[in-house]
Amino acid sequence: MNDLAVSDMKRTPAELRKWLSSWPFTRFVTLTLNEPGMGVQHRATSTAKLMRERLYQFDARMNRKLIGRDWQKRPHNRMYHFFAPEKLDAHPHWHGVVCFYGAQGDELRRQEAIFDRHAGRIWNRLVPKGSTDVKPINDLPGGIDYVVKTLSLRLNFDHCIVPDEFWATHL
Repeated sequence: MNDLAVSDMKRTPAELRKWLSSWPFTRFVTLTLNEPGMGVQHRATSTAKLMRERLYQFDARMNRKLIGRDWQKRPHNRMYHFFAPEKLDAHPHWHGVVCFYGAQGDELRRQEAIFDRHAGRIWNRLVPKGSTDVKPINDLPGGIDYVVKTLSLRLNFDHCIVPDEFWATHL
């Protein structure tokens, strides 16, 4: 189904868009920082690093909420997501798409409900002044287009989070 390996995903935005379209993402997510000093032009790379650290923690906490205490031992049940940074030099935030890997039927609906209910609270514990917007995806190509729209900018492309990027570091 997916002919582009994760290691090859950062080739071009067009290839990335095609690859992402092959996954059953069900949630569109925006996570903002809203912290003073974030996004200052000469600190865009350090802003991206901070954003990545917060998203790494969000991923861990959300997976624990979704699948329980042993989530690290269950990689086939973790969230599968792609996040792209936007406006690193002004109002930095993430846009992302999320699916619940391996979940189907009632389990999928359960995980979606947990994500919808807890994503904002988990993000706000990590980023107290941040905000969260979670929406069901009704138009997958449109959602993916919105997420990857700024990846033509090299800085954004270099800092996107590919779907299983955190999996190995959470083991």
